[in-house]
Amino acid sequence: MDCTAEKPCATDRLGRKRNDMEPISGLILGIVCAIIADSRGRNPLGWFFIGFLLNCIGLILILVLPDLKALEQQDRELRAENR
Repeated sequence: MDCTAEKPCATDRLGRKRNDMEPISGLILGIVCAIIADSRGRNPLGWFFIGFLLNCIGLILILVLPDLKALEQQDRELRAENR
């Protein structure tokens, strides 16, 4: 979409062109982060907001962090072996 004098672009407070897809992509990435966080034993609500605000960075963070459910399972198995 090109901006002209007849049809100016919507801008934010800093004068940058506003991207109308930004809230939608934030919502989608927030939901994806929340689903992944829940499956890995982390707080889904907190990770929804991290994904919403940080977008791809939040997704990368949740994918890099260790799986708490797997760590807890390994801990239980170690305790059972040591009895």
